[in-house]
Amino acid sequence: MSDSVPPRKSFYKFFVLILIEFLFFIPLYAESLRDIPFLRTTDTALQTSVYTLISKDTNVRLKIIGVVHVADKEYYLNIQKIINDLDYLFYEGIRVSNERNRSVSPKTQDQALAYEYPFSIIAQSNEENDTRRSIKKYSDLKSEIARFLNFADQAEHLKPRANWINADMDFAQFVELLRTYKIGFDSLSSNFSGESKSISRDYSEIVKMESADNPEYNSRIASFKRKMSQNLVKSAIDLCYLEEMRLPREAIIIERNKIAISYLKPKFNSQIPLELGLLYGAAHTPNFVEILTREYNFEIESYEWLDAWSLQN
Repeated sequence: MSDSVPPRKSFYKFFVLILIEFLFFIPLYAESLRDIPFLRTTDTALQTSVYTLISKDTNVRLKIIGVVHVADKEYYLNIQKIINDLDYLFYEGIRVSNERNRSVSPKTQDQALAYEYPFSIIAQSNEENDTRRSIKKYSDLKSEIARFLNFADQAEHLKPRANWINADMDFAQFVELLRTYKIGFDSLSSNFSGESKSISRDYSEIVKMESADNPEYNSRIASFKRKMSQNLVKSAIDLCYLEEMRLPREAIIIERNKIAISYLKPKFNSQIPLELGLLYGAAHTPNFVEILTREYNFEIESYEWLDAWSLQN
């Protein structure tokens, strides 16, 4: 294990980027966001929310399923049970543009890419080498820490099916968005602090321990997961209101959520009852709820919590 784990500095960068992936994309909507809980820790678990919205004007019911991208296997099995009952699921996943391979039909290429990289940001060409390398490094570190904590990867358990629709921008649009707002992928971590450095230090110490039949090791792992989960939640709440993150909020959450909603909108006109789902990173949830209730006349019917990380020893 010690030969393959990332060094402390790399792990710190990993932790900051994993925060970004599912906590970064939060818009600033003043007090209203305080009433839309989406991520929390309890005595036993880190939890994400599932909101059920109903349309006042149509026959549409919509589940907003906020996720974390590495978690306990049981978490993804529970999400799959929810998804099984849907007519259509709209999911996030920045993808390769169809312009890259004109010889492959758009439908065939999108399906192939979705199955291979259903929840990854994928580089389009050699022109974006820096972004591609940064994303590849992040992805590798995410997989390493998932193995370290015995987590499952979302992409291994939630694979697109025939009724899944990718509702996100492509890589070229993503890079242009970062360029327009003068945001570098690596620089997204610059405004995160909290307990991240302490967590990185704890990680480095734990990986040096002998794990077999070592009660202290198991206790350290449990404490590490709880500390990490609490920092995730605190960072999410702080990030909603920090002025330093104003440009990333405006750039990425609003633009990506607009695209997702544009995929959903044609289904709002259905003459028959439809059960729809929207599967995005957990921190996208408040903005989705805000937009759908404020602009599209949906109302919250209910919401529930799913255990993502067990925090029990």
